Amino acid sequence: MRVRHPLSCSSTNYQRQGMDRQQEIRIAERARHDPRAFQPLYEAYFEKILGFVYRRVLDQQAAEDLTADTFEKAIRGLDRFRDHGLGVSAWLYRIAHNCVVDYYRWQAKAQIVPLDLAENIPGDAPDPQEHALAQEAQAVRSQQESDLVRAVGSLSEEAQLIISLKYFEQKAHREIAEIVGCSENNLGVKVHRILEKLRQRLEEVSHVNY
Repeated sequence: MRVRHPLSCSSTNYQRQGMDRQQEIRIAERARHDPRAFQPLYEAYFEKILGFVYRRVLDQQAAEDLTADTFEKAIRGLDRFRDHGLGVSAWLYRIAHNCVVDYYRWQAKAQIVPLDLAENIPGDAPDPQEHALAQEAQAVRSQQESDLVRAVGSLSEEAQLIISLKYFEQKAHREIAEIVGCSENNLGVKVHRILEKLRQRLEEVSHVNY
C-alpha cells in the first residue's frame, strides 16, 4: 500500500543529490508560506525516514502511516523549525522518533530494534555431512541473532534510538546528539555506557542459552 502523500503538489524534477544545508533551509523557509514548496525535502528524506521508522516498528503499514504523520507534522510545525547547523535532517528524525514513541504508547507494547545480521547458509550441499554442518552453523547463527535482538530489546527507549541512529542510520555524533537532545560529549558517554550494558546483557543471555 502506498503511503499517503502529505503534499498536494505534483512531483518535481528535483535532484536530491545536489541539495546542501543552505538550500534545505531556504526551502523550509519558503514552505512556511507555501506548503507545496516542501516537496523537494519530502523527496529527499522520504526513503530515509521510512527506513528508519520501519526498523523501529517492524510493520510496513505502520511505518508508512508514521512516515506520513512525520511529514505532516513537519509541514505543520515549520514555524518552530530552527537550524542548528544540520539542516532539516535532525529535525525530521526527531519528529519521526516522537511519532514512533507515540505509536508504542498507543500500542502499549515494548519494541525492539531489528537486527538483520544473519545471512542464509545454503542447505543444499550434496554431501550429507556438509549439509548437517551447515544446518548446525545456521542454528548457531540464528541463536546469536536472537540473543542480540533480546539484549538490545532490553535496553531503554533512548538507548535503542541511539543504537539505531549510530549503527543503522550511520549518523554522525553531532546529528545524533541533536536528535536525542544532548551534547556531543554527553552522547559519547551514553554510547560507551550503552555498549557496556549491551555487552553485559549479551553475556547474560548467552550464559542462559549455552
